[in-house]
Amino acid sequence: MARALQTVARSAPLVVLRTDARRRSALAYDAVAGWFRAELARAKLNSEPLARAIDDADRRGVAAAAEGLLRSINQPEEAAYARARHAQWSGVADEPGPVDAASDIVAILLRTAAAVATWRGEPSPSLPSGYAVLGLDPLHIARTVAYRLDAHVRLEATTGPPELTGPNELTIQHIDPAGQVFRIGVGGVPEPASAAVTRLPAPLRERARQLGEATVAELHRDAWARQLTFEQAVEKALSPPAGPEETDPAPPVPPPPPTGPASSPRCGTSTAKPGWSTWSTTPPC
Repeated sequence: MARALQTVARSAPLVVLRTDARRRSALAYDAVAGWFRAELARAKLNSEPLARAIDDADRRGVAAAAEGLLRSINQPEEAAYARARHAQWSGVADEPGPVDAASDIVAILLRTAAAVATWRGEPSPSLPSGYAVLGLDPLHIARTVAYRLDAHVRLEATTGPPELTGPNELTIQHIDPAGQVFRIGVGGVPEPASAAVTRLPAPLRERARQLGEATVAELHRDAWARQLTFEQAVEKALSPPAGPEETDPAPPVPPPPPTGPASSPRCGTSTAKPGWSTWSTTPPC
């Protein structure tokens, strides 16, 4: 990506990257679904209920059909996993909540494909091309582009709730060539630390008050330089300092050998101290 943008970066003061969580999730789902169908065809396995459930993005149907397929090829452990997921999702399917159905189905398909490979005596199949890329953190990609191009990057990330059904939220972050990240708030200016604190998990938000406003502002400003998110920096600041590492005591250092003819060791005697096994190298009598 950085190589492809080099020409643009030379003539533009700012590189703008846009990403949509829902779009990435849909692309990842399609990639895995197509790859899974190809794996079943290669194994000469056919499951119409499973294919229909995949097309409908029906996680309960996928879990139930996967269980039947796995039992037919004598993979009881994975069949039990699919059955457990079906039971879990049956209890919450009609209730709103932070559930990403696409990710749930992808997890089932990946495990089922690995079980089919085991049944065939083959190693687990390689993941579909592009699937790993779609799972990368957009901010990580944007920081890499900023560094590689030595350019300022603006990341506009559209996200939604985990179940992918609620209203979108647009997050804008500015990344400078050094990798420093500024979340852009109202009016197009960097978000202050006080606003960042409001997005911390509730328990951490309450504990962050112990640090004081000045320390929190410093963490918000400098966390990027320590390769930490603001949340990670706050957690680390609140953690008790680590004690000295416990190590085994060093073995005693033997004193230097005596010098001079009067102090030469007798023939065949050991010059070692208790616990040591070094013997004199003086010639025998």
